[in-house]
Amino acid sequence: MRGGAVNLLAQRHPINSALSLIAVMAALAGEYLLLGAEFVAAVQVIVYAGAIMVFVRVCHHAAECG
Repeated sequence: MRGGAVNLLAQRHPINSALSLIAVMAALAGEYLLLGAEFVAAVQVIVYAGAIMVFVRVCHHAAECG
């Protein structure tokens, strides 16, 4: 989780940074699973990773237009 967070801050390209954020959110969902909070882990993946994928798509579109 820490490696993904450091990579998130170190990246210069927004899409690579967003992909690192997905890795951090997946690791956090894994920690929720270890704590026995399956519902929270599922919501973590569905809501936050989905929002990050929308962000990646918007960044990709903005990079093509600009």
